[in-house]
Amino acid sequence: MKKKHLWLILFYLGCAAIGFFGAYFDLFSGLLDHLTIENALIYLLLFLISLFLVINIHEFGHFVFGKLLGYKLLMYQIGLLNFTYENGKMKFSFKKTKGFDGFCAMIPPKDASAFDKRNLLYYAGGIGFNVATGILALVALSITENPSLRSFIYIFAWMSIILGLFNLIPFKTAGNQFSDGKFIIGILRQNEHVSAMLALQNVVTQLAGGIRPKKLNFDHKELANFDDPSLFLLQYFHALDQENDDKAKELIEKLISRLDDVSSIALPGNYYEIITAGILFNQSEWIEKYYSLVEKTLNHDRDLNGERVKAYYAWYTGNQDQAKQHIERAKAVADKFPLRGQAEMELALLDRLEQKINSDLTPAEQRL
Repeated sequence: MKKKHLWLILFYLGCAAIGFFGAYFDLFSGLLDHLTIENALIYLLLFLISLFLVINIHEFGHFVFGKLLGYKLLMYQIGLLNFTYENGKMKFSFKKTKGFDGFCAMIPPKDASAFDKRNLLYYAGGIGFNVATGILALVALSITENPSLRSFIYIFAWMSIILGLFNLIPFKTAGNQFSDGKFIIGILRQNEHVSAMLALQNVVTQLAGGIRPKKLNFDHKELANFDDPSLFLLQYFHALDQENDDKAKELIEKLISRLDDVSSIALPGNYYEIITAGILFNQSEWIEKYYSLVEKTLNHDRDLNGERVKAYYAWYTGNQDQAKQHIERAKAVADKFPLRGQAEMELALLDRLEQKINSDLTPAEQRL
């Protein structure tokens, strides 16, 4: 069965369950006595509000457990609302997503192993919050008399419980993301694929802990047969920081071939690296294609990584003064970049660009 068909079947079953029990307990009579377009719109609004709250509570559950367990927050996404740490401050923006409506990205503690029980609790946090709030809402339902409010509480309660239990199902979502259940069951069973995902997470933890990309320790046993675009990106950083340009170019080409498997949240960051790689390795088609896709996001990016990409692009287009300005801005915020190890590589890339700017050759001549 195709994954999208499974999603539809589960969605319709959930809606049918809500409708059946709601009718059985006479929770909808207040609004359905006189069925009108207005009533239909009211129910649609209640459904959308409940969905927004349920997803937000789920991600908040991950956040709360993560903070209690020593995790570090990088990004929080709910619907179109995005909160990202940029230069040591929380930045708010609107970002369109594909494949999921909520996202909480946190880095585990440096001493956490792949099957550490803290990982288990972190992934169970969202499910626990959903089920708990759903049960509390059902309790509140028994003492609520207003028909409209009862309908809203009922929809919210069952959506919370259904979403929480649904996330226990082990599956892979759009954008190559794992469900919480897949992580939880994988940790309990010590599944090889989940272990590889957690080993990859450990590499990111190393970056956050200050280890520079060229010194990253990849668990080759866990990652030997792991074919994931996020691994290609980290390996690209590793090769680029070692100034192994041939290997770096090979890895960025592998990454480009797998962009369909990258989540919409991570796509802009991948485009950033393809643009820089295109400049470094004289691949103009990469620059033209991917800069147009990420230009708007890049223009609003003020952190070290974004300023580095803008500096390279300004130099590539012949605007050396602007490139120098971006270099200065990048260095000014380097100490606030959340992945401290990557920050060292970013500064090295800026030094590499400054050498190009200070040479007697024009950008066009250097690309020959």
